[in-house]
Amino acid sequence: MSGHTKEDCPYSEKIEELDKKVNQKEWYSNKDLHNYIIQLFKKFDNLSNKLDETSDKIDEYNGLRDDIQDYKAELEEIKNKKKGKLEFAHWFIRWCGWRIAILSLGLTIYRFWG
Repeated sequence: MSGHTKEDCPYSEKIEELDKKVNQKEWYSNKDLHNYIIQLFKKFDNLSNKLDETSDKIDEYNGLRDDIQDYKAELEEIKNKKKGKLEFAHWFIRWCGWRIAILSLGLTIYRFWG
């Protein structure tokens, strides 16, 4: 142990104060309890405000995700329309020669026998 006595101890006042609190029935005075309760309410208010902020940010994030999903669906619809137009153009070009041939044959038959 160190070479100081109970009287020389720099924490003797705090030790005596703690001894008094331990030996009494009420550890805290009403004023101390009131202050602690006020501090707790302040902490709860702060926590509630932070929770509200977090909830708002989550709602904002979910709204952004919904917007992204809507844009993805719209983009997919545009891609599908473009793909359909291209497929129709390829089909039309592929069968255009046959149509002209059948139409020419029909006109020739009509002029020859008609």
